Amino acid sequence: MKENKIYQITVTELLARDISIKAENSTEAERILDERIQKEEIVLDDGDFIERNFTAENENFFYLTEQTLPKKLSGEKEHLFSVIEVLQKKVDISASGENEAKVIAEEMVRRCELVLSGDDYLDRIIRKYPKAELETIEKGKEVILYDNNDVTERLLSLFPEGVEINLAKESIAHLVKMEQCESQNEEEREFDGLLDDFNNDLLVQYGELKASLALLPKDYSLIFADSHTYYSNMLGNRGYPSDVNAATVMLNGNEDMKGVRVKVPLRTDMLDNLQIENVPYREVMEIIKGMDIRKGEEKRLSSILSIHKEKPLYKRIENVRFYPSSDGKINIRCFLDGKATLGCKMTEKDKEEMLGGKDKILLAAKYFESELTNNRERVVSHKR
Repeated sequence: MKENKIYQITVTELLARDISIKAENSTEAERILDERIQKEEIVLDDGDFIERNFTAENENFFYLTEQTLPKKLSGEKEHLFSVIEVLQKKVDISASGENEAKVIAEEMVRRCELVLSGDDYLDRIIRKYPKAELETIEKGKEVILYDNNDVTERLLSLFPEGVEINLAKESIAHLVKMEQCESQNEEEREFDGLLDDFNNDLLVQYGELKASLALLPKDYSLIFADSHTYYSNMLGNRGYPSDVNAATVMLNGNEDMKGVRVKVPLRTDMLDNLQIENVPYREVMEIIKGMDIRKGEEKRLSSILSIHKEKPLYKRIENVRFYPSSDGKINIRCFLDGKATLGCKMTEKDKEEMLGGKDKILLAAKYFESELTNNRERVVSHKR
């Protein structure tokens, strides 16, 4: 039986309430809201609860990743805000593993043995629902966006053939996690990206691997304007601070929508449109598994993908053969770019996986990786 250990579980709760303020302008509305909060005229309670999350020490919980679409306001002088408060408490739990510790913590909350209160206050976020004023290209009139159909129609008019969304840079660990979520029919939040723009330093990064998502017009209804588009040169001109949460304000004055920040749900069919370093996601995952590329080896993967993109590994490696060596081990050899390689001794693990049907081309690529790289460098040098 596995021995119990002490695990620290963090319980995070989110409370949120929409507040409507009547004022002449947004600055005055923000001042009134802040004053009401300071006077404790606005106090969030149990009725404002929206979400609870349990995380272990090595996990992060990125709250406020979701954003509702702008709500329709009743008048020009009405300003709508969402007041969000974050409560957080850490608790030590004896369990055989992190997952069991989280289950125990959930049960403690259910039985009211673990209760968060005002003493566990961590943070307060004020979100303003923008009026999303657009200057249309044709008429120059202001347009209020009430739902996502407006965004879809704008995408159809500007990108009639399809659009590329440049995503947050990926890591091997996150790619593997996405695949696990897919196999379990789970969604790992959404894709977070920018329309037709590589300035993805604005996005939360998972790693160093370039990622993009190509979508056709039939998929545009799945694209939602995100709440964190920071374009100080545009927003500043309209009186918005550069770090404002603006679900659709980023469309203002942005005639080609370049750089608009969007979210797309991570679904199985979406993964077919995903590319990592300009290589299809499915092929990337096959290479990661077939060549035993581990978490943290992004530079190695990037180098291999660069080689694969120039000429697929399946076209460079042929006639993979396995034969016994004098010491009873198994050797592997192949033809690489038309030339025979020397034999290379395989590990017992790879021998077992080979017998189990592991892709022999990728297995050869793993053992002759340096030859692949050197051959590519010689070809490039020769071309010059």
